[in-house]
Amino acid sequence: MTWKKQTITSWPELRDKLNELAISDNLVCRGQAANCGENEIKVFSSLDRALKDVIDEEQKSKVEREIAKRFRKYAPNYLPYAEIGHLNDGPSFLMLMQHYGAPTRLVDWTYSIWVGAYFAARSNFEKGGIIIVFNGNELDRHAHEKHGHETRNVPLTDPDGLPRVMWNRYGPWVCRLMQMGHQIPRMIAQQGLFTVGGRLGVDHRKAIDEIVPNSVESQEKQIISFEAKLKPEILKALHRMGINGSTLFPGIDGVGKALTEYAHFPQS
Repeated sequence: MTWKKQTITSWPELRDKLNELAISDNLVCRGQAANCGENEIKVFSSLDRALKDVIDEEQKSKVEREIAKRFRKYAPNYLPYAEIGHLNDGPSFLMLMQHYGAPTRLVDWTYSIWVGAYFAARSNFEKGGIIIVFNGNELDRHAHEKHGHETRNVPLTDPDGLPRVMWNRYGPWVCRLMQMGHQIPRMIAQQGLFTVGGRLGVDHRKAIDEIVPNSVESQEKQIISFEAKLKPEILKALHRMGINGSTLFPGIDGVGKALTEYAHFPQS
């Protein structure tokens, strides 16, 4: 159970690698700053990062449910009418929370290798970037085979309106979270999706490694890394392709993100 690792040293080399991967319709990608040693890459949810110093599992669960209850209480005052309905559907509710910056047990991914590269390069300019790639269909199939008796409960909503996964401590697995109905504009722009953990504290990369086998069919799990000094050039090249903060974050905050990126572009 290993990931194929490759270190990239230039934008042309990265571009060629991404072109090679982009021919597949089954790959799921995540770009992020390099958070530790190359052999210890971890992918935790925003809620797990916020609660990293809390040891008691029941306390973590109580905090998760309280955050969700408060979001349900406050969000209707600000949400567009089209998004109000998401509050009554477990998976969509979690996605809505994630979308508006509330900490959840979800982890963001994208179907676009180019969008993955953007998120690996867009911030933390003192750190390198990594792009994590795996076969989404293989995760679906093997998660169902190994953990289907639990993962089938993920779409369910309890009578109190909260997702059922918040009330049950399932195994340390992850699966893709599917949303029914219309999508949030940012999800469309980013070609986004999420993985959800069966419990809090799950390292999503490690869980995917344990669920998805290494095989030709799985197209190998891959981790592509590059040095921090390449980030400005990568952002400028992606900007020319129409991939920047303005296009991926529809709204005025996206304009701000794009201008922040522009400030880092190599000047000629």
